[in-house]
Amino acid sequence: MLHSRLILAATATFASAIACADEPFTITSVMIDEMEYRSVKQGDDPVSWSAAVAVNRGKHSLWFVSEGEHSFGDLGGHELLGFYSYATSSGWNLNAGWRGDSKPEPGKDWALLGIDGELPGSIGVAGTAYFASGGEVAFRLEMERTFIPASNWFLTPELRADFYGQNMSESGRGSGLSTLEFAARLGYRWSDNVNTYIGAVWGTAFGTTRDYLEAEGEDSSTTQYLMGISFSL
Repeated sequence: MLHSRLILAATATFASAIACADEPFTITSVMIDEMEYRSVKQGDDPVSWSAAVAVNRGKHSLWFVSEGEHSFGDLGGHELLGFYSYATSSGWNLNAGWRGDSKPEPGKDWALLGIDGELPGSIGVAGTAYFASGGEVAFRLEMERTFIPASNWFLTPELRADFYGQNMSESGRGSGLSTLEFAARLGYRWSDNVNTYIGAVWGTAFGTTRDYLEAEGEDSSTTQYLMGISFSL
């Protein structure tokens, strides 16, 4: 299957880089990019997180990422990723690996192929295509830009859009542009390793995804206010 071949190829390439590169093998970063308490209009207020560990040797890196949301004993959503990344001479990274969704149910495994880097104007961008064994195809676009309005202060707007190639009623995902999320975080940098911030996240669903949510009695558009911390080791 395609996703199995991609995962094996990424693992083999990284193993080859580890064996042949002259640079030392190091764990370059352990990051909690987001640890947030969010306030919602209806239901229990969730805690969300985004955490990553990176292992690096020269231009070759292996990433392990966990992103999810938890609310009083209920795992609202969770993605676990493991992928190989190659840093090109132009400053862009080429990525290949695996993403596993345990929520929403039923869980699904995806192979991933992507690229990330920086556009003019210091705009960070990442585009990733996903492929599942059942023939499902998805694409995610992420963009962000950090502004420094004053010493130690930062403002980071972020955009995330998810697209799917077909309807997947079992997980409530519709074809085409499925969801769009815009977030803005205003924070203070206490040190090189610790930041605190407040902000808001607005999200909305489109097309068939919106129909699935409304059929379940859920809101198709939400606004969440948040406060959080990020740190690295």
